[in-house]
Amino acid sequence: MTFTSDKSPAMSPSSINAIASFDHSTPASTYVEHGAESVRLLLAREAGADHTQWSEARRTADNIVVYRGVVPHSSWNCIKTTARMQCSAAFLAAKLVDANELTTYDTMSAVCHQVATIDAYTSVRHVQAKPVFPTRARDFVVLTVQTTDAKDDDAAIVIATRSIHHCDVPDDAKHFVRGATLLSGYILRVVNDHTCDLTLIAHLDLGGNIPASLINLLAVDSPIKLVKRLQELYEPTKHNDNRTT
Repeated sequence: MTFTSDKSPAMSPSSINAIASFDHSTPASTYVEHGAESVRLLLAREAGADHTQWSEARRTADNIVVYRGVVPHSSWNCIKTTARMQCSAAFLAAKLVDANELTTYDTMSAVCHQVATIDAYTSVRHVQAKPVFPTRARDFVVLTVQTTDAKDDDAAIVIATRSIHHCDVPDDAKHFVRGATLLSGYILRVVNDHTCDLTLIAHLDLGGNIPASLINLLAVDSPIKLVKRLQELYEPTKHNDNRTT
């Protein structure tokens, strides 16, 4: 099966309708409120409180666990991955939220440009993904927020991302298929000063003419590779340097 033309709409109508639009007149408080909503949605998605049906899809020998989530009213599966990281939650969160670091740990991303900085915790980003033959490259315009969710003495650092429409990044249909980050992010929970539990959630609409059913079948391997890359880069036991964790 090949997908060479990618001439169909970049996103499904339901994805397009769900994406908020922002421009230069949008107050900072609106961005912040949208980010706070993303955090709430991400935590609800993790717990299945939004009626996502989670089932274990794969477990590696080193206990990286991938779950496939069936999300109501979406043909695209959501993927949840959990792993224990031998570094502090704060150290890892600083790497994950850094736009300049994205292309280091995510080998599928070619460029991450910070379009607008709203405050110390909220930003608009334009991410260009590498093309995977025979399909065209995807790009995403997203609002990313970092916060700490403190509840019942179970504090978590949450980095949540959702697609938005932004006036400074119009659709470049000549070079990219515009995808949608429906809801993605990281949840990091402290185990001790040098260990944290990481949950990665990714729910994307890749658009184009790639069938969601095909991506759903193939989506399990990528998060395992990503977690292993994070461990390789940021766990001090993998290195001989004296980095602070």
